[in-house]
Amino acid sequence: MVFISGVRRDRRTGCMPAASERSRSDPLRSVRSPPDRVAASVKRCGAAAKHLPDRCNYCANRSAGAKILPSGRGYCGDFVTFAVVILIRIPMKRILWIALAALLVAACGGKKSRPAQSSARPAPRTFRAVTVPSTVPPEERRAYLRDHYWDNFDFRDTTLLAEVDTVAMVRALFAYVANFVAPDDRAAIDTLMRRASASKPMTEYFAMLAERVLHDPNSPARNDELYIPVLEALVSSPWLDRWERIAPQHDLRMASQNRIGRPANDFRYTLASGATGTLYGVKAEYTLLFINNPGCHACTETIDALKNAPIINRLLGQKKLTVLSIYPDEELDEWRKHLNEFPKEWINGYDKKFAIKEQQLYDLKAIPTLYLLNKEKTVLLKDATAQAIEEYLTNVELE
Repeated sequence: MVFISGVRRDRRTGCMPAASERSRSDPLRSVRSPPDRVAASVKRCGAAAKHLPDRCNYCANRSAGAKILPSGRGYCGDFVTFAVVILIRIPMKRILWIALAALLVAACGGKKSRPAQSSARPAPRTFRAVTVPSTVPPEERRAYLRDHYWDNFDFRDTTLLAEVDTVAMVRALFAYVANFVAPDDRAAIDTLMRRASASKPMTEYFAMLAERVLHDPNSPARNDELYIPVLEALVSSPWLDRWERIAPQHDLRMASQNRIGRPANDFRYTLASGATGTLYGVKAEYTLLFINNPGCHACTETIDALKNAPIINRLLGQKKLTVLSIYPDEELDEWRKHLNEFPKEWINGYDKKFAIKEQQLYDLKAIPTLYLLNKEKTVLLKDATAQAIEEYLTNVELE
C-alpha cells in the first residue's frame, strides 16, 4: 500500500477504498455527495478505460455528457463528484501542500531546462608595461621608461575605461612616479596629461588616478609639485565647463601655497601663557613647522617619532633647529589637556585668530602636517613625514 494525500491507495488496482471503509473515520461525511453516487464512482474508478470520446477516461463511464479535455481525454460528472469528495476529505493544510507540490512539479517538468548561462564577468583588462629594447644601454633604461612607459595604453579608446582594472592602473601610475619620475619632474606629468586629454572621460580618469597617487594624504608618493600639472591640465581643459573647473581651481590654489623653494606664509601664534610670536620671528638655522591636533592617533605617532629622532634631538640641543608646534582649531581646553605630551624644548602655540584655516594659509587636507624651513623660511620639505624630515636633516649634516 502507498499513501497519497493522506488516503491510502491500492497499488494493485489503483482504486480508492470504498466509501463505507473510509466513512468510519471521516468527520466530513455528512457534507459529501449521496453514498450511492460515491460508491458508484469509486467502483468504476480503476476499471480498464479506453480512450473513447464518449467515455470518461478516468472511470470508464460511458456518458453522453462526457466532456473532452484539450488533451483528448474525457471526464464525466461522476468523476468530478469523486474528485470533490476526495478534496473534502483532505484537511485544508494538506490541500495547500498538495497544490504547492503540483506547482513545483509543473515548474520543474513542464518546461525543458535551458542550458545554464554563465554569469561570470569577463576578466578586466590590465595595463601592459612596455618592454625595453635590448639595444638600449642599461644606464639609459630608466630614461627610456620615463618616456615610453605608457606606449601600450591607447588613450583614444574610451571603452578601455569600462574594462580596465582601475586598481592595477593606480599601481601602474604609482610605479611610474616612484621609479621613473623625479620629485620635481613636472614635464613627465605634463606629457602624461597631454596624452590623456584626447577626450573628457580619459582626462577625468587620469586626473582621478593622479589624485589617488599624488594628492591623497595617505599616499607615500604624494607630491604637490607633480600634482600641480594635473590640476593645471584640468583648469585649462576644453572638456570642462566653468562649473566643473571650480574644484580643480581651488585645489590648484591650495597646492600652490608654500611650495618647495618658495617662502612659507607667515602667521601669528599664541602660547599658553598668552605671549605671542610669529613664524618669521623664530631665529634658527632650521624651523620644523608641525601643525597638529593633540590627541589624534597620527599626531601622537608623529610626536613620538620626532621625540625619538637622534638628528632632531641633536640639532635642538645645538640650537640649530626649532620645532614650532601649532594647534589651528578652536577647542583650547582639549589643547591644554595635552600640553605635557610635548617636549619643553618645542614652541607649543595655537592660532588664536584661526588665520591658518580661514585665510587658507596652509593646506590642511590632512592632520598632522610637517614643513621644514631654512633660516629665511624658504620651504625645504612640504607636507613631509617624520622619517623624510629625519633623512633630509641627516644627509644635510653629513655633507
